[in-house]
Amino acid sequence: MGNGKVQTEQTQTSKPIRKGRLNIGLQKKTPTEMYGNIVIHHFIDEEIEWSTLAERHKKVMNWYTVMTTEFKEVHDKVMSELGLEQKRAFFDNPPNSPQSRAINDNLDNLDSIG
Repeated sequence: MGNGKVQTEQTQTSKPIRKGRLNIGLQKKTPTEMYGNIVIHHFIDEEIEWSTLAERHKKVMNWYTVMTTEFKEVHDKVMSELGLEQKRAFFDNPPNSPQSRAINDNLDNLDSIG
């Protein structure tokens, strides 16, 4: 019967618990006019225990989710504090403008050059 605590299940065919080290990271290099190149990196170094490859895979993917979530938070905080939030970019010549169509039209004869 349950007593409100996590119970471990012991079986005679249980697989041995294995340990592994997980060392993963993300980094982003952002060139800025004011600060030069800013490099933001976030790394995780954790020990995991697993008994099957499926369990190991699930734990590794969970750590990737944790790492990317934390990286996004750190990145957004750094960029906000430096006043470098994302800026909207616009094309000088949008893809459907007459100038860009004229450039693309000149590429039609490339196969006949020779």
